[in-house]
Amino acid sequence: MKKHIDNILMVVAGIALVSNFVFINLIPPIYKFLVPIGFIILGIGISLFLLSVLEHRRKRTTKVICRGVYGFVRNPMYLGAIIMYFSHIFFSLCWWVAAGTLVGIVSIYITILIEEQKNINRFGEEYTHYMQNVPRINIFTGIKGYFLKQ
Repeated sequence: MKKHIDNILMVVAGIALVSNFVFINLIPPIYKFLVPIGFIILGIGISLFLLSVLEHRRKRTTKVICRGVYGFVRNPMYLGAIIMYFSHIFFSLCWWVAAGTLVGIVSIYITILIEEQKNINRFGEEYTHYMQNVPRINIFTGIKGYFLKQ
């Protein structure tokens, strides 16, 4: 069971995502001026997610990736997903969407913690050094730290 908890968490996050899509489409937005803000936030999340996927595929390495978007945050793919979940609230201010968003974000955050432990076991000191220099998901601290190092 312990080995599969991250898979279970991703299924839970997927169910929350589908639930959000259903309720966003069933319950129209109360404040229509929030919808464009939601699309901007969604676009930021998608961009971060795609940048991290492209960086990961481009490197194709068995070492810790600490360049590009991975130089700002350790988990840019998961951060992008969290930002995408957060955008859902702007599309429909109903409590079902808020609950689905919370469940999705918590599931992803717990997955981050599990993945980081796996990376410590896999990469050892290289990853613990990376953890000391790059924040988990706080991109603002990561950007500030990145440019202060330069």
